[in-house]
Amino acid sequence: MLETLLHRIRLQAYLMMVLFSLGLVVIWFMRYLGWAFPTEPTRVLSMVGLLGSTTGAVALPILVRMAFYRKSARQGGLRLSEFFRMERYLVLCVFLGALFTLFAYLVPVYRYHLYLSVLVTIYGIYSVFPANKTYKKDIAAFRVKCDET
Repeated sequence: MLETLLHRIRLQAYLMMVLFSLGLVVIWFMRYLGWAFPTEPTRVLSMVGLLGSTTGAVALPILVRMAFYRKSARQGGLRLSEFFRMERYLVLCVFLGALFTLFAYLVPVYRYHLYLSVLVTIYGIYSVFPANKTYKKDIAAFRVKCDET
């Protein structure tokens, strides 16, 4: 059962990466064809893109992990379904940050803010990248127990 859940988490993470990559390609074509916004960059759009991507890719995953860790400490461990839900929330939070980066790539923003958004999103994707060692450490840290079925 653990292997099938880890496989599903990996599929969700890969789907998020594929969707983000497709979004980059679509926006690149839009900019190439001249369909993007041709105006000058503004501070508001730059800050919305940067803060949104930072919040989604870094802050929300930390908040989710801390909330589930506290739950694990109170209950003496997480059930496998709760661990899977946490991993799914982490992928969704990072995908939210990636969407803000796509927004920053679409609208006119300052290059510095765009580069920071991309860097933060790459870090967020790396943090949820499916690796067996990471899962084993997380399962030990959260004291994951098998669900009673």
